[in-house]
Amino acid sequence: MRKNCKKCGKEFVLTSPRQTYCSKKCSHLVSQERWRNYNRKNFEKRNIATKIWGLKNKERVENQNLKRYGITRGQKIEMIEKQNYKCLICGTDLRKLPSKFIGVDHCHKTGIVRGILCSKCNNGLGCFDDNAIRLISAIRYLEGR
Repeated sequence: MRKNCKKCGKEFVLTSPRQTYCSKKCSHLVSQERWRNYNRKNFEKRNIATKIWGLKNKERVENQNLKRYGITRGQKIEMIEKQNYKCLICGTDLRKLPSKFIGVDHCHKTGIVRGILCSKCNNGLGCFDDNAIRLISAIRYLEGR
């Protein structure tokens, strides 16, 4: 039996009676469109639900974020202890900051973790693309040279 695909209109041979799309690609595209439409219509509801889930699962969220650097929560805490609970650049006491304001500094080329910084210092390094020459130029600029 033949049927037209509901996505692209191409005629295809049915492999099952409930089949409505000619390929997995068309099926996937329709599924993506449904999710996009659902997310647009329910943006606030989903946003609130995501925030509530994040608040209830802080440790899981932190572990997921740390996975990208290849370290565990325990290793992060160990690194902070070795640093005497201080940001390695400005010396801010990391114990006084919420975990969302503590950043894992890493080399963007190699992925190797260098240390734990306060978010201001970590973001600052990121803005300079971890480039020492740019940082030196910024220091000279601040000093008025």
